[in-house]
Amino acid sequence: LTMKDRDGLADFLKDIKPEKMVMDVLPGGPGNIHGASYWIVDDAEKVRVVNRDLLFQGMPEEEMPKIEVLNGSGISGAARRVADQLTKAGFEVTKTDNAPSSDYSECYIITRKGKTPAVERIAQLLNCRDIREEAAVAGSPDVTVVVGRSVSAQL
Repeated sequence: LTMKDRDGLADFLKDIKPEKMVMDVLPGGPGNIHGASYWIVDDAEKVRVVNRDLLFQGMPEEEMPKIEVLNGSGISGAARRVADQLTKAGFEVTKTDNAPSSDYSECYIITRKGKTPAVERIAQLLNCRDIREEAAVAGSPDVTVVVGRSVSAQL
């Protein structure tokens, strides 16, 4: 850090209470590059940790929903692209598949744990206003995102 960056960071952190801080180590392992020792960060895990700790203000791991993404748009690869977008935002996508129908014009989200901050964040990321609550069934994910043509057009 430059002195200017260090001073700016110190100014930013001065009002934060220590008990509100979250500390973490970026996942990875030791390695050598051109004869020098480094901590080699796992890029996929880095995104998850940074998003959890910064975007969700330290949301506990158990509150992070398990998400399935279903393609209801009829556009090939739409579920995978949405899943990639959610993964980059720090969410855990456990399954992608096709929806029972492929003629959805708008997306919708099914939540089985209520309208949590994580569900609201998913809706915001996908610009999806239709959030439906359903009772949990054994083996069902916490959240199902059904991709419609409106979301596919944004990707």
